[in-house]
Amino acid sequence: VENRFPGAPIARGRYPVVLTAHAKFNFFEKKQAFGIGTLLKSPMAFTVLMTLGMVIILPRMMSGVNQEELKEMQKQMNANGGGGPSQLLNKLLGRKEADDDDD
Repeated sequence: VENRFPGAPIARGRYPVVLTAHAKFNFFEKKQAFGIGTLLKSPMAFTVLMTLGMVIILPRMMSGVNQEELKEMQKQMNANGGGGPSQLLNKLLGRKEADDDDD
């Protein structure tokens, strides 16, 4: 049904309307194939692999250090504060050390 302007005669179309497709529409996407490459590209897998690498490699690196070198490293750490990473960060940022007394 078509009205070109108000008051114009009504033009009726053919019924039923026949439509033909010009191209095939792929509604569903193909599922990605499982492979080691797609697994390694995942951020979760990357995080797990890095953590496992640190857990396995770092202790092996420390086992190859001589006892004298290990003692020297411990002395240097104690000279730098020895309180762990929080004290080193406070020194780096120039903060004064606060007492941890909970009175």
